[in-house]
Amino acid sequence: MNQPDILEPGITREAARPQNLKAEDLPLFQRYLSVTTPPVLLKRLRHAHILKDLVFTFRPFHFYTEYRPLGRPKRSTLLKRLLRVFYPVRRLERAIWITDEWTQEYYHWYVDGLSRLEAAATAVGKEVPVLLPYYYEQVPYVVESLRLLGYKAVYYGRKEHVVVKELLMPGYPAYWHLPPPALFKGLHEQLALPAAPPPHRKVYISRARARVRRILNEDAVQALMQQHGFGVHYMEDYTLAQQIALMAETRVLAGLHGAGFTNMLFMQTGTQVLELRLAGEKEFNCFFNMASDLGIRYYYTTNHGDNNSGYNANITADLAALEAALQAMGA
Repeated sequence: MNQPDILEPGITREAARPQNLKAEDLPLFQRYLSVTTPPVLLKRLRHAHILKDLVFTFRPFHFYTEYRPLGRPKRSTLLKRLLRVFYPVRRLERAIWITDEWTQEYYHWYVDGLSRLEAAATAVGKEVPVLLPYYYEQVPYVVESLRLLGYKAVYYGRKEHVVVKELLMPGYPAYWHLPPPALFKGLHEQLALPAAPPPHRKVYISRARARVRRILNEDAVQALMQQHGFGVHYMEDYTLAQQIALMAETRVLAGLHGAGFTNMLFMQTGTQVLELRLAGEKEFNCFFNMASDLGIRYYYTTNHGDNNSGYNANITADLAALEAALQAMGA
């Protein structure tokens, strides 16, 4: 294995503070106002084996689990994967590997998956296909975003053992799922509508149909938003093309922290977002940073949750704080 290529240099990113930041809330954002990230490296593996969801080589004898957000699997799992070398073999000359446990999800597909693919393209172009598990082909936004970006994909089957003569593994271009601003901007430039009219819509993204992380007083929130001229939207009702078109027209985007906020990638510079956050949450600042990188003005409210987990807490929206934020935005 050769020395890794440097795809992106290490940078220090500086984020604009929230437009309605309260002094007592500064600790919620402090860690993410200035973040230094290491360089993004590209590993080139010779004769790599794809064993279900893991990359393995015999020389050296190694499972490449460094980029898995949930860490190295148990030894029993690794042994089960190793037995897959006896499955039917499919051989490829070159491919790019970008997947992990989370990349099938909407936010992580763009921020962890496509950002790695974009970083790799700076070194090898877009002719080398990305290698994806078979079930990714059933995810419409995966297939459509790859088409829009001009990438080729090779989908391997559930019972296939893929051997790649040269496998390219870009590292995460991120600190806690925050790619360098240049990669965010690159995705925006390629996916957003190139000649959109001046934005005019006010869009409220509802998570009422979500299994977790919902607003317990959703009806009251929707009523308040509609009083301010917001349309209520469920992103699961839209194709990717429809979401891109909707966001191109959106002047103000509001909603609870969730995957739908990823769509600010398609909004125009100078627009606004309003995120309803769990009170006390200090780690989930991805949309705050994304807004800063894209030149979108960020507002927020903090709200009581039924537990302290940023992953699954349901909140009761503070309607007075929400009204105040909407007033501050001129919405």
